Amino acid sequence: MGSDLGSWRGVLVPLDGSETAARALHPGNALASSMGVPLYTIGVVDQTAGVESAERRMRKQLDDLSIQTAGGHVVADASAIHAIGVDATSRGLLVCMASHGHGRIAGVVLGSVATGVVSQLDEPVVVIGPKATQGEDQVRLVYVCVDGSPATEAILPAAVALAERTDATIRLVSVVRPTTTVFDLFEDSAEPVPADRYSYLAQLAASSQTEQTVNHQVIKARSVASTIIDLVRSEPGAVVALTSHARHGLGQLMLGSVAGRIVSDSPFPVMLLHSREQTANSQRSLRTSPSNKTPRSSDKKARR
Repeated sequence: MGSDLGSWRGVLVPLDGSETAARALHPGNALASSMGVPLYTIGVVDQTAGVESAERRMRKQLDDLSIQTAGGHVVADASAIHAIGVDATSRGLLVCMASHGHGRIAGVVLGSVATGVVSQLDEPVVVIGPKATQGEDQVRLVYVCVDGSPATEAILPAAVALAERTDATIRLVSVVRPTTTVFDLFEDSAEPVPADRYSYLAQLAASSQTEQTVNHQVIKARSVASTIIDLVRSEPGAVVALTSHARHGLGQLMLGSVAGRIVSDSPFPVMLLHSREQTANSQRSLRTSPSNKTPRSSDKKARR
């Protein structure tokens, strides 16, 4: 894919002694096991004096949940976001962290630390929302949400890498929303899904150049987030992958409304990549690609 995204050497789960943070341990352990890499933990305190007690709490949480790690440590740093980002980046680790979610106007606040880490890192972050279940111990399906824009395609290299390392199927999903502002009329209309959306997904699948099975699906619906959530509910071992705009609003750092809703309500882990202008501009828009190749769901592509 021409990117370093996905070259993870382990999975990092941030802990703070709370039950919320500990909810990421099982999914993080499943990710690490699926990829065949170690699981690590990190705790952050604002003063050096609190390191020892934080380490004791971390060990107790791991013992209570019978989770084995390759290592865990607590650092003193005024910013948990900074500490987690530095540790993950310096060691090439995939961050998997839990967060609560609740609605806000024009966005969804998922907690300052989780959203801050997503915003800071150039790598994706796996976020475990409040409705996520313990789920499977193996990643089996990676849903990749795209809408035809280069920005949403930025998640594809990482999603493909995750699927390759876990031997999972890749499913490209695009939700076509109404062209009219009268939403209530849309579901009853006979308006077809644009043909170019199918060809776009077929071209995107061809560009992935992976040996994993890649299939794609176009759905006509009013709500992108609700549609994606309904899709994954019946898919054991699913991970949802998408890009998100993290921004400030109402004095807090927020995710975009679609990404925030998916994280808040998804029963499975959500892999988020912060969308940046330079990232979007570096991606090729496949809507104008001359490729005529249309792979079927059973096709295997040559690994680049």
